[in-house]
Amino acid sequence: MFAQISRYLFSIQTPFEDPFTQQRAQAILAAVWTVVAIWAVWFFGLSVPTSSVTTTTLFASGAILLFAVATFLLVKARRIDLASTVLVGALTFISLGVLYFLPQVNPRFILIIMLPLVTAGVLFNQQGIISMGLILGLSVLLVELVANPQSADIGRNPFTDAAQILLIIGLATAILALFANRRQEIARSSLRDLERLRTIFQTVSRVSPQTTQEQILQQTTRFLRDAFQYDSVQIYLLDESERLSRRLRSGVQEMEVLGDDDVIKTGDTHIFADAIRLQQPIQVAIQDNPAQARHFLPAIQQGIVVPIVHRNRSLGVMDIQSVQPNRIQAKDVDVLRILADELGTLLYLLSHIEHLTHDLSDREALANRLQTQLTSLQAQRQQLISRTWSDYIGKRGQEAIGFDLEGSGIRYADEIPETMQQAMQRGEVFVSYENNEKLINVPIRVRGETLGAMNFSVPVDQVVTEKQMDLARTIAVRLGSALEGTRLLEQTRAQAARESKAAEVADMLIGATNVDALLSEAVTSFNEALGAIQTQIFVEPKRLPQDGYTLPGYSNGHEPSSNGGSS
Repeated sequence: MFAQISRYLFSIQTPFEDPFTQQRAQAILAAVWTVVAIWAVWFFGLSVPTSSVTTTTLFASGAILLFAVATFLLVKARRIDLASTVLVGALTFISLGVLYFLPQVNPRFILIIMLPLVTAGVLFNQQGIISMGLILGLSVLLVELVANPQSADIGRNPFTDAAQILLIIGLATAILALFANRRQEIARSSLRDLERLRTIFQTVSRVSPQTTQEQILQQTTRFLRDAFQYDSVQIYLLDESERLSRRLRSGVQEMEVLGDDDVIKTGDTHIFADAIRLQQPIQVAIQDNPAQARHFLPAIQQGIVVPIVHRNRSLGVMDIQSVQPNRIQAKDVDVLRILADELGTLLYLLSHIEHLTHDLSDREALANRLQTQLTSLQAQRQQLISRTWSDYIGKRGQEAIGFDLEGSGIRYADEIPETMQQAMQRGEVFVSYENNEKLINVPIRVRGETLGAMNFSVPVDQVVTEKQMDLARTIAVRLGSALEGTRLLEQTRAQAARESKAAEVADMLIGATNVDALLSEAVTSFNEALGAIQTQIFVEPKRLPQDGYTLPGYSNGHEPSSNGGSS
């Protein structure tokens, strides 16, 4: 409670629109409480103890408190100009009241008179300070006229002291008036510049991945027209051939591609090209150099061309034109340069983002193609593994191979249980319950493809831990690798046996002395090697170079046939 009252009485709770006004409000509030404190010391510390409280004292106290309350309420109402007037009026009333009771004009006037004048110099503008000086000067003359002549010192001219005081008041008023407007102008100008810079970094510099060059340039042109009140703003951008071939004008939503006649090259004799080469702003007024101002629009009086640069690389120019005849001030040129540098950074970032986006699109397309190829290869690998194992098991005259451990022996199983089929379909380990038993079902995978499944039975009240599940997965992986290796080894051995038998038959046939003996030996050898019941060999006579001659055909257990073949 006490803290809230203290904040209300001695501080500005709601900030003002600018720090200059905020400082004025805080200073007025401090001055009000200073006046109240001085009055309290004077009234309760000097007048009351000495029993010198008169009607005049009470009147003065009431006026002081009335002025203080009025000033305080005006500050809280955010009416700072009126509060300043009331405060200076209160100080003037106090000073004139003290002067009235002095016996004559003397140097103590200076100390009393300067209080409202200095306060006016802090709170008022130039006209207010001059008005305050005139009021105080007239007050000095008035006091001199109504002062008691008998109280003056013999041989001393009081008008001499009054003239000196008036001279001091005049000089102080002149000094305060000369510097008052300059101080306020500098303060407000600095605030405007800060606000412009804040707008540059908060509005013009606002960029997102979806922001385009046109949007950034539109924000920049709007900012220049609103903040500086320029009549025409154009932004030209350099292309890869170092030509100013694209332009965005204020009020236009889209970038304009210039024709060949309007394109400006960096080597041309043009103010834009000069600004790019020098990388410095160039001001031009139509009355100073009409040749440089040939790009001005009608009624334009002066303008400036500011290069857009990023890391010593020119990206374009800002062409700013105004109908006002006054040249652009140096501080405004500095703000424009900061804006151009910020714009250059943004244009570079947007260009870099655009290149990265294109690269990302290309990489995504490549990744999609590779993913498609990988999916195709995985499907082919899955088909190959499935076909290889299907052929292998099919050659054994079976559809599946399975074994089951029951009791003390292993028995052959030719049907896949339903839970194991689920494990093969799901491709992951899961626990099921069957006949008061807990089954751990594990798929068997070979190179990422499901080949089969296995399960383990444990008591239904036994807890299956994550370590046991990991162990089951590891065993399944090792089993799949072993199955694949064993299959390859078995097929390799079978292939080696076939190759050995074929080589043996070939060596035997090479030892034959004539064709009849060769065919006869071949029939017998093939019958034995292949386990056939009957083997036939037939040679087509039309394939022989000699017409009318045919080789006989042979069949195991028979003589050569007369037609040269056997069927």
